[in-house]
Amino acid sequence: MTSPSPAYREHMRSPWALLVCLLGLAGSVGIMMTGHWRKGSMAFAVAVLVAGILRLVLPERWAGLLAVRAKWIDCVILLGLGILIATLVMFVPHSRPA
Repeated sequence: MTSPSPAYREHMRSPWALLVCLLGLAGSVGIMMTGHWRKGSMAFAVAVLVAGILRLVLPERWAGLLAVRAKWIDCVILLGLGILIATLVMFVPHSRPA
């Protein structure tokens, strides 16, 4: 068997940033499963925004597996998606009970 590459080992030294984001995403799915889709979707947007902020402020070696592409590309994609999801959640009208 071959050993993992040095780059892979370096990213796996700091998995906490990705774990924080994944816990937020898992929590948001749990909220949505209880029937609170608006709160769960907003929690999902916050988790994606946190991932973008962590990618923006953390150095490459601490960002772990959040560092996939160039820093500016990762930040634009994550922050853009987080803002888009939050905006969509806020603009979807509340349903009225029948």
